Amino acid sequence: MRISSNMALDNFIFQQQKLLSSLFKEQMQLSTGLAVRVPSDNPGQASRLLKLTEVEESQQQVLENIRFAGDFLNATDAALTDVTDSLIRVAQLASGAVGSLSLPEERQAAAIEIDAILQQMTSTANRQFLGLYLFGGRDVTTQPLRSELDGLRYVGDTGTLSARLAFDGNDEYNLTAHEVFGLLSDRVQGSVDLDPAVTRDTRLDELNGANGLGVRLGSLRFTENGPAGTWTADLTAATSIGQIIDIINRTAAGVGSGLIADLNAASNGIRITPGDDVAITTLENGILASDLGILTSTPTGAAIEGLDLDRRVTNSTPIADLLGGAGMDFTGSTFGITNGSHTVSIDLTPAQTVQDIVNTINNTGIGVRARVNDAGTGIDVLNEISGSVMSIFEEGSTAAADLGIRTLNTTTLLDDLNFGDGVRRTEGEDDLEIVAKDGSTVAVNLDSASTIQDVIDLINTAATAAGVGIAVSLSGTGNGIRIADTTGGAGGLQINRLNFSDAVLDFGLNGDIDAAATEFVGSDVGGVKVGGVFSALIELRAALLVGDEREITKTAGKIDDALTDVTRVQGRLGAEVRAIESRGQQTLEAVEATTLLLSEVRDLDFAEAITRFQQTQTALQASLLASGQTLDLSLLNFLS
Repeated sequence: MRISSNMALDNFIFQQQKLLSSLFKEQMQLSTGLAVRVPSDNPGQASRLLKLTEVEESQQQVLENIRFAGDFLNATDAALTDVTDSLIRVAQLASGAVGSLSLPEERQAAAIEIDAILQQMTSTANRQFLGLYLFGGRDVTTQPLRSELDGLRYVGDTGTLSARLAFDGNDEYNLTAHEVFGLLSDRVQGSVDLDPAVTRDTRLDELNGANGLGVRLGSLRFTENGPAGTWTADLTAATSIGQIIDIINRTAAGVGSGLIADLNAASNGIRITPGDDVAITTLENGILASDLGILTSTPTGAAIEGLDLDRRVTNSTPIADLLGGAGMDFTGSTFGITNGSHTVSIDLTPAQTVQDIVNTINNTGIGVRARVNDAGTGIDVLNEISGSVMSIFEEGSTAAADLGIRTLNTTTLLDDLNFGDGVRRTEGEDDLEIVAKDGSTVAVNLDSASTIQDVIDLINTAATAAGVGIAVSLSGTGNGIRIADTTGGAGGLQINRLNFSDAVLDFGLNGDIDAAATEFVGSDVGGVKVGGVFSALIELRAALLVGDEREITKTAGKIDDALTDVTRVQGRLGAEVRAIESRGQQTLEAVEATTLLLSEVRDLDFAEAITRFQQTQTALQASLLASGQTLDLSLLNFLS
């Protein structure tokens, strides 16, 4: 076959373009040092390169997070060391201020030094790392501890910072000021289960479920002794009780069943009214029927009243849904909150939701913080001010008690009174005596009492048994035990201490009583104060200034406890720092290994590339020489 000159020319051009392209590719590889510049160079290698790059970037980010968290924790550890040193010095000052050898001048000097330590520890609580507050919780840009409202106010939150410190999830890496210094009171816990009703609008994520484990969605199987037979309702997409009810009813109607789902009579779950005898189970070993409290293995024609789904209180819970749907009416009802020298009256008349209640309390500006408790049963109110006492009391209504936040309530434990010091009684003996205005007396032994209500009941029972016209209750205004005299006598009401018991003092019943008074209300002994380091320092400073050795000894014990707590926290922090350092080393080794592997895939083997370049260059030269010789032929070359 004869090849034309045009065909030969096209073939030579194609071969030279191919060689020039290869030569250009190899020149670019040599100039960039990369084996794969674009995916078309080597699709398989490019895909592997992309995956390795993603892995390396992820590892680098985790490594950076670990290094930052480690530095953050090391800065925190240094701050805790300063706190520990300060507390050791305070303990020494407190110890030296007790005893006959301690002079008033020395106590005054100790108080001055403690004041300086207090300022130093305040600065430590507000210490920053790279512009971020170490002890502010999640709010790292706001100074957490401030001198406000006659004390030190903690405005940080109680949350923790977290970051991806491993490839399988996030880890926490900070301590809050509350955790280290105890800057929030921990005792004003809602004493009433607000028990919201279950309504159609109730979200499933608000429910603890009949098993206390939430509502785990799936499908329900209904087995009827009727025309509908066995049918299923798919509830996997439901988000509320109303949707569950609607899906069941819609599915039942679609299969010709007369079954009806609705809310139960107690407004805490679901009721199933069968059309025919029915059994209710769950598909594929699921537990939805059990979680909803309507599991019925044996067919029945009676209405199935579902179990309590235990709806939790949330900020969005309507007040009308509380107390099983009975709601609360705050119209015209107020209660008061005192914190230190500041007192406000709380009017919840406009409130529609639990969030409204929380906001109203939090916006008082007197250093109190309300929140829904972790169990979702009620509201807690915390004191934010170290150095002040918070009290929540009635103003003629029962609003605070109804919410379970009155600081002195019938359910208050005696051990919690007087800031946790409790009530000192003389075991086996009468603790107090009440002398009525007509001269009649009643003596009471309080050994068996554990709550305020127990005390009220014991005194009233003893007064009835003795025939004395004395009635005891909690005061409807303020906080205190109210003793009313109905004898009509002309003498003076008296409350006396018996058998060296301190119950009269510890119940706040030791005040002066007007001779003409027919009732007496004791002082508030249920107030709440922050029990942390700063409160102890403030109390110790005050005790030193007045020379109260009993209070000095008491607060010195609190300082020792605080030192123990800080030491324990620092020990745990040290373990976390070591774990972070170990994790950082492991991650660094992983990064180095990935970087090496990435280099093997991405970086050019120069020796091999130079050899290929030279071979391609030689092939191009040969091609050019051959094409030149071939194209130089004429007709005479073929005729000769």
